Amino acid sequence: MEQIYIFDTTLRDGEQSPGAAMITPEKLAIARELARAGVDVIEAGFPISSPKDFEAVQTIAREVEGPQMAGLARVRYMDGNWIDIDRAWEAVRDASSARLHLFIGTSPFHVTHKFGGDYNKVRRLALEGVEYAVSLTQGHPNAIVEFSPEDGTRTERRFLAEIVGGVIERGAGVINVPDTVGSTNPRKYQQLLLDLYQDVPALHNVILSVHCHDDFGLAVANSLAGVEIGARQVECTINGLGERAGNAALEEIVANIREGNVDAGPYTVSFNAQLCQVLSQMVATAAGYSVPRNKAIVGRNAFAHEAGIHQHGVIKDARTYEIMDPNEYGAVSELTFGRRSGTHGLRHKLDALGIPIDEQSLQRWYDRAITIADTVKETYADLFHMITDDTLWRDDGLVPEIPSFYELEWYAVHDVNSDHVYADVHVRNRSNDGLMQGIVANPGPIDSIFTALNGVVEVPMVLEGYQIHSIGPGKQAQALVQVKMRYNGFEVLGQGVDQNSHKANILAYLDAANRMTYIIERRRVMGITESLNNAEH
Repeated sequence: MEQIYIFDTTLRDGEQSPGAAMITPEKLAIARELARAGVDVIEAGFPISSPKDFEAVQTIAREVEGPQMAGLARVRYMDGNWIDIDRAWEAVRDASSARLHLFIGTSPFHVTHKFGGDYNKVRRLALEGVEYAVSLTQGHPNAIVEFSPEDGTRTERRFLAEIVGGVIERGAGVINVPDTVGSTNPRKYQQLLLDLYQDVPALHNVILSVHCHDDFGLAVANSLAGVEIGARQVECTINGLGERAGNAALEEIVANIREGNVDAGPYTVSFNAQLCQVLSQMVATAAGYSVPRNKAIVGRNAFAHEAGIHQHGVIKDARTYEIMDPNEYGAVSELTFGRRSGTHGLRHKLDALGIPIDEQSLQRWYDRAITIADTVKETYADLFHMITDDTLWRDDGLVPEIPSFYELEWYAVHDVNSDHVYADVHVRNRSNDGLMQGIVANPGPIDSIFTALNGVVEVPMVLEGYQIHSIGPGKQAQALVQVKMRYNGFEVLGQGVDQNSHKANILAYLDAANRMTYIIERRRVMGITESLNNAEH
């Protein structure tokens, strides 16, 4: 099987996504995880763009072993110096395996607006820049130069061939043909690459790379089309993060290659797919972007089944509705419960939670579960315990309230100084009517509030997810806070609403605490004492 090299540009092109800037420690942690996963090349940044980016690239190049470390550089000659190339080389040269990735705009749009329409200047800069970059790498034991004609898919074919042929003659070892604005489709991209192979025979002697953007939603399809034609390197990012609509998603590229969903194969990749979920969450957290629930491979719904017909099939044989083994991608198959689920799905959820199944009551429980599913977007562990609790339900069939074990009495939140926020929270424990107080001063208001509450609530929950939304217009707007909390394998969703966001945070936490406490109490009443650290929510 031929190997396809994975060139990860999350830390460069991915970070160019608006609002996705990362600090050096975050980049270093991601780079280490990428190395552990086995990516072949990490494009750690664009060193000339800022001192911080230079620092990040240099730090990663010096401290992360395994992948080849690449730095991006414009082909720019100013005042007798190739300043971008020099800066990039300074950043990556200490890596045990280094790469200079040069680019220059070659399409009519770029040549006209960046170089005054002077094609000869662009050609000269490309060839001389590559020659200079190759000279820098000569003393390095393992270094290479990659060249990208920016906006390659919109570049005139003859000019593209001239540039590519010229830089190969000057020593470029990798030729990347980027679909910079995501303008092409698989058939057109394949034809472009076939023409380039025909016009530049020397292209067969180097690595052909593809780099596709997702403006039309075709980045992965175009990249794989390139592989079918002969490309042996795919440039991609975790979660498809990148400029505008993003890049080809690394996890989707890897899955398609691993599962044999690419013609002209078989191919292989060195990437450890079981780290897909970990990397996805690391990048999402660092970039401040949430992963869409329906995102292929790494979305929360990627291996989830709710419809009753689907659930029945998956329970019997997962292959009925799963084309991949989720375990191979660091995920688990999940049966969620919703209004379209059947009794098979309910039985599966109750069994997973260790709740004894009363066959005579199952239909009544199912009716209650559907009533709940009609009123909430997601069902969590507390709701499955509720349906078995006859003491909560009335004849009207309305969804009952979870008992209140903890109630807010009083709170104060204010800044201590520029670095710390003070939180003083008083909570009434309805189980013994005791009043408890938590006082904490931590770097942020949420950290302070939740740490203070951790000290007064008897269940040591861990925060798994947090969202805050604004409800209503202008000054009348209220803060809606939702927190996902975990304890002993159970997940619950707490919600709080108030005009004051601090109070909304407290109410959301206490709502989650009440739900988790209810689960514990209900299981005690039902005689369930075993620990379920791996229980499904």
